Amino acid sequence: FKQKTAYEIYQCDWSSDVCSSDLVPRRFVSTRFGIDYVDLVAKDGSAASVPVQTAPASDPALVEILSGVAAGDILVAGKPAQ
Repeated sequence: FKQKTAYEIYQCDWSSDVCSSDLVPRRFVSTRFGIDYVDLVAKDGSAASVPVQTAPASDPALVEILSGVAAGDILVAGKPAQ
């Protein structure tokens, strides 16, 4: 069994008044100096660490990302090889 190391944020219908936030495995979010970050893979393969706003989820293994990422962003657990 090989565990996946990337997670894609699924698209959300932003035209809707009710839009569920994205739940991701907690291991994709790191906290530095009190700020939560995720590592993204850009289309050119480079990596970027971006701040996100999070909230606890009902499942302790997940975290809800409220802002900071967009539909189609690829999150990775740890920095991807460059």
